[in-house]
Amino acid sequence: MARQLRPVNITHTLGLTGVENSLVLPNNIEDFKIRLRDTTKVAKIAWVATESATNFFTLDSLHPALELEDVDMSNVTLYAQGTTDSVVLEIMILG
Repeated sequence: MARQLRPVNITHTLGLTGVENSLVLPNNIEDFKIRLRDTTKVAKIAWVATESATNFFTLDSLHPALELEDVDMSNVTLYAQGTTDSVVLEIMILG
């Protein structure tokens, strides 16, 4: 019998400009999407601590979302910072 996938939705505000936030994600992720709530804002997303300022994926008006499908992720922490105050991220996980 196939495993039932449960959706998880997380809203996280990156409060201060240039301050890295860590977000511990749930285990057993199969599909993952992170997007900006306001596409006039910019967020830097990294998979390694302290790299959200140097080695990152940018969410902005041209690329407002990052989507990963058919992955098998557990024990993952996401690191993010906004280029302005109060950048809101919406994270949708299926696992």
